[in-house]
Amino acid sequence: MKKPESLYCHELRDSFYHLFGKEGFWLKIPDMPLGQEQRENLPLSIKFNPKKPFDIITVIKGQAIAIEAKVADKNGTIKFDRVSVHQAGNLQLFTKAGGKAYVAVQVSDNLSLFIPIDRWIQMKYDLKQFNIDYLSPNSNSEYAIVRRETYGKTIWDIEELITGKTLQSKLEL
Repeated sequence: MKKPESLYCHELRDSFYHLFGKEGFWLKIPDMPLGQEQRENLPLSIKFNPKKPFDIITVIKGQAIAIEAKVADKNGTIKFDRVSVHQAGNLQLFTKAGGKAYVAVQVSDNLSLFIPIDRWIQMKYDLKQFNIDYLSPNSNSEYAIVRRETYGKTIWDIEELITGKTLQSKLEL
């Protein structure tokens, strides 16, 4: 059985292909599937797990985007240490190189928040754990991505990362 974050990444990928097809690029950086007991029988040269910089890299309409995908618990909370120091650092480097970098948190079956990495780090120092209730309705940085039905398929509306409909702009509608 796949972990919730793996399923979430697959749903995001399927949504990407449904919305953009061949007009963009998408790569889920694979996890190392081997546990300790499986590695014991391998040659010494491959008995390590390289650290992934983040989960997903994509280019949509010329915009490079890096994503670390997480799934909140049933209360909509997630501990900040679920995004490791090296992942946050790599996401920051990605933004310094000109891309956009987000921690994507699925907070419910139909709502995900894409939080820019700098905002995530700021919240990490201000709060003990992430909770959707901590987000300000006046914030102009979080992107609320919802599921929607299109041509008989339910997808995450990730196109909003390009159109710029932030949480604040949605609340103003």
